[in-house]
Amino acid sequence: MKQKPLENEHVIVHSFTSGDWRDLRDIALSNAASDFAYCDEQWPTDEESIKGMADYLATNDSMSAIYAKDIDKVVCFVNFNRITDEKYLDIGHVMNLEFAGRGYEYEGLRLLYKFAFETMEIDGIRSYWAFDDKVKLEPLMKLGMKVTRKFQNNYFGGKKGTFTGCELKVSREEFYKG
Repeated sequence: MKQKPLENEHVIVHSFTSGDWRDLRDIALSNAASDFAYCDEQWPTDEESIKGMADYLATNDSMSAIYAKDIDKVVCFVNFNRITDEKYLDIGHVMNLEFAGRGYEYEGLRLLYKFAFETMEIDGIRSYWAFDDKVKLEPLMKLGMKVTRKFQNNYFGGKKGTFTGCELKVSREEFYKG
């Protein structure tokens, strides 16, 4: 997303900068401590690795930061993964759970979904996550996404076990109707 930042009164969605490393570390630490840590890849959290990750993210056009104005902090990482054969944009994101439920995630994703529909030739947006993670799913549902499929998935990071995952989708029409 190397174009101008997207903004509303609460959040700014922008490309990462190398200076975002502390907030990125907080997002990684939150992800590692969540009840659903084994449902996602974990990032390194040591200072050298996270600084390197922030440097990399600053060069990658498919990754965005959601910055919360009132707390002066990047609270969410968003990745435009790929466009599927059915012309759905696969978007993933990781939220700093300390700030979940305050609307930042919803506001930032709403700006990004609108941007994607206006600038990309897509018919919809999809995402995958753990079906039981209501905190993560709530803003997605508020954006008009619906669970279209549930499935069993292995835990990440070598831990033994499975979780119920789900695919969520919203079409262009459903997004603008909501």
